[in-house]
This record gives sequence, C-alpha cells and structure tokens, in this order.
Amino acid sequence: MSDQEPNESATSSGIDRSFLALLRCPCSKRHRLEEGENGLSCTGCERIFPVVDGIPGIFPDQDEESQT
Repeated sequence: MSDQEPNESATSSGIDRSFLALLRCPCSKRHRLEEGENGLSCTGCERIFPVVDGIPGIFPDQDEESQT
C-alpha cells in the first residue's frame, strides 16, 4: 500500500482501529477511548487525550499518579 492510498483500517487521526479498541483511559475505571474532534475521549470520565501524528498522548494526571 502506498502513502497516498487511504488506510481504511485507521481512524481519521491515523490510529489503527484494532489498536484503538485496546486503549483504555488511565482513570480508575479504565473506560475505553473513542475518537472525537479534539483527540481521544474517555467514555467514562470524559477526559480528552491529544493525538499527534497518529500517536495518542495518554498519560495519567499528576494527582492520579501520586495515589498509586
């Protein structure tokens, strides 16, 4: 497949759909993530994680990190 052909297995942000299905929010309930206008959003806590060049930036909040 060349770079100019659309990749139907990827989302509009460039994330492979099978990979997106595996991703979970770092919140305590580990909800799944969905693609939205501004990045990936948690289906539970509604946090939004940016996607840059097809790479999701999923990091816990500083407060959540200190509780573990």
